[in-house]
Formats: sequence, C-alpha cells, structure tokens
Amino acid sequence: MRMSESSLISGDGPYSGVVFDFNGTLIWDNLFHEDAWIAFSKELGRPVDRTGYYRTIHGKTTRAIIEMLLGHEVSAQQVAELSREKERIYRKICRQNPQRFVLAPGVKDLLDELKVRRVPMTIATASEIENVEFFFDYFSLAHWFDADRIVYDDGHIRNKPEPDIYLKAAANLGFPPQELVCVEDSFYGVRAAVAAGFGSIIVTGEDTGQHARLREHGGVDRFIDDFAMIDRSLFP
Repeated sequence: MRMSESSLISGDGPYSGVVFDFNGTLIWDNLFHEDAWIAFSKELGRPVDRTGYYRTIHGKTTRAIIEMLLGHEVSAQQVAELSREKERIYRKICRQNPQRFVLAPGVKDLLDELKVRRVPMTIATASEIENVEFFFDYFSLAHWFDADRIVYDDGHIRNKPEPDIYLKAAANLGFPPQELVCVEDSFYGVRAAVAAGFGSIIVTGEDTGQHARLREHGGVDRFIDDFAMIDRSLFP
C-alpha cells in the first residue's frame, strides 16, 4: 500500500550528508537477481525454480548459495569466479529489461536537488567493481556521484552486516556517521548502518519480508516507497 503525502520523512536534522545503498535501494532490482540466480543454477546443472529460490537461496550469502548449489565447499577463488558469472547473467537480464531497469521512484528528483544544494552524498554497495562500472555507465551516475568516493566490495573489506563499508563511506564524505543519513533496503544493510552509528536510517525498496524483521528489531526511523517522501529539511 502506498504511503500518503502526509507521511513525509522528517527528523532532527539537518544532517551533513547521505549515504545510499544501491541494489534494492536506488534501483529496485530484486527480481533481476532472482532471475539471474535461477538461470545460473541451470548453468551449474542444479536448476532451482522460483519456489526453490525463496526456500533455499533468498537472503543467503553468495558463498552459501554456491556451495548449496554445488553440494560441496568451494575456495575463495571459485566463489569469485562463479560470482562473476552470476553477475554477468544479472547484467544481461538488466539490459534486456530497460523499462523496468530504472532508478527507483523519486530518486532522480532527490539527487538533482541534493546536487544543487551541494549536499555530500555517496554510495556504499556490496556489489563488485564490474557491476559498479555498469551502473555508472547505464544510469550516468557520474552526474551525481564522485566515483572515487563510492565504496564497493573490493575483496578486502568486510561486507554487511559488518559496519566497515558504511564507516569507509562516511570517512569518504568527511563526516562522522552520526552526522549522516543512510538509505537502505535490507536487514543486513540496516544492521551495518546501525553498527556504524548513522544519525538517521531510512528504509525503502520492494518489501521481500525484510521490512517486518526490521520493524521488529528497530533502528529504522522511517519506511518509504518513494524518495519524494524524504523531507528535504533533513539536509542543509
């Protein structure tokens, strides 16, 4: 159900800047990842249908999924190689669906305004560099974001729910996390933002069951389904 305009996000603010998660947040691409895992499982000769995806894959780490599909443990190198293949399939599916592979509702207007107001902002994502480069090219993200400030999975940083990615993103903006807003979509992402100590946390995206968990565990200031619902007075 869509929230009313009276549900505009407001908070203590103003905050010095904002850090966005990407997948599931600035773009709502859960279905593309779902389709990619299903297609990838067929390539491995261990096909999983949509019901099986939610029963055995959804919400697990890449390593856990790959080991489940193969039926045995794999090395870090194998995980990296197989993960790249799955992401290649994901990018192909994205390109094949240009009408759905778009920025989330209200994102462009918000980013345009924050840019005009010179509000510091960046992205902290669990994606690897190949996907980050793809997103920058496809969505022309350089119009809003400095690529050098983006934090991604470089193989040397602990991923969410550890706070490392968000702590690095805050450092890249030059502010302590408590002076920043974080926008997320996932349970583990919010856990990471909470652990990092962000001043305000907003959750958006397609609710795949994680929002109920987040409401139960706490740490989220508001839930939105359109970036137009973020009160601009949160920022200077």
